[in-house]
Amino acid sequence: MELCTSQCQRRVCCAHAHIGGGEEGETASYLVEFIAIRSAKNPSECTGVHEWAWDSSQTNPAVVLKDENREVLFHPVQSSGTAVVRGCSPFTPGSEYYWEIKVLTPTYGTDLMIGVGTEKVDLLKSEFVFCSLLGLDQESWGYSYKGLIHHDSSSQVYGGPFSQGSIIGVHLDMWRGTLAFYLNRIFLGVAYNSLQCRKLYPMVCSTACQSSMRLTYSYSSRSSLQLHCLRLIVSDKHRLQRLYKIPGLRAQLNQAYWWLTPELNQLHNVANGSPYFIKQC
Repeated sequence: MELCTSQCQRRVCCAHAHIGGGEEGETASYLVEFIAIRSAKNPSECTGVHEWAWDSSQTNPAVVLKDENREVLFHPVQSSGTAVVRGCSPFTPGSEYYWEIKVLTPTYGTDLMIGVGTEKVDLLKSEFVFCSLLGLDQESWGYSYKGLIHHDSSSQVYGGPFSQGSIIGVHLDMWRGTLAFYLNRIFLGVAYNSLQCRKLYPMVCSTACQSSMRLTYSYSSRSSLQLHCLRLIVSDKHRLQRLYKIPGLRAQLNQAYWWLTPELNQLHNVANGSPYFIKQC
């Protein structure tokens, strides 16, 4: 995996320089290694952070890949159904994954979706059927541009609708088995649970002619003491506020872990005097 080392190394050195002693300093030391990877305030700043791309072995003419298989164009000539593409490799049990997808074209038609699915998803099953493919059965889970989530032929209102220019973040925790989405880096809440025992791939699908999406960022980390420590800290807002008093580390937390928990995202917004809306899980 490539990293934008110039930005990340500068930030982690800053964190080392400012972390003090005592209880907070000891806790902070657990976080520094992972912060070095996740240090960009805007994850797309780390343009070299791409752990996977879309699977180029797919032969469906309704799917065209470019930009090192990170950008997908659906139905380049005309649309006669639903096209879907999946990632080039499955996710590993016991790891956490976060990726972001930018919608490049207007959203319209039956559906445009972002989500995950198992290897049992038939990628060509609906090439002549207009449908919300991700979530059509028990093998996939999807977030629709209409603001609905789908699984096992059932849908429910989840977050707001998304459109051209929107950035959809996806957090898949293969240790706890949770799937959550972000809309323009606002946490929407946990969408689904109990996914940890499945072999999953990232997937996107669309029925709209000449619709396009780009994978802008993808990163993973093994579930570790670092992440568990942070979750424990976040569960106690007073402890987290004390940790925020450490210069340098405060900036690192804002930049690196905003996506991990709604509590941290909320504290970051309050600290900066901005309004926030967090959907409770």
